[in-house]
Amino acid sequence: MSNSIFNAVKIQSRLVIPIIRELEKEIGKERTHALIGCAIANAYVDYRKLKGFKANSHPRLEQEFDNGFLVEREVIDDTEETYGYNIAHCELAEYFRTKGEPEIGALMTCSVDYAAEGVDTPRMGF
Repeated sequence: MSNSIFNAVKIQSRLVIPIIRELEKEIGKERTHALIGCAIANAYVDYRKLKGFKANSHPRLEQEFDNGFLVEREVIDDTEETYGYNIAHCELAEYFRTKGEPEIGALMTCSVDYAAEGVDTPRMGF
């Protein structure tokens, strides 16, 4: 993972985790995670658009682009109609586990993939 992305997520987490914890007290965990997850996912979709990703492009193209995330992927399916992979290792997941916040880490990072792929590759599904 490029240091700039990793450091940015670490800085963001210092702000986002306390906000999430306070919101959970006020409106409940489920509602908080839905709201925060939606906001983060929408921001990620906007980021992908700025980077030039087009709707319905093959997900393989993103894997060929250096997005700065240090994620080890194991491709298990790659055809013109399908693309699948397993995450073998993720530095962000490790970071959030050491902070005792794996669920919020997943909310801030992993869960955006579902929203982004739903917008960017609706013909393929996720």
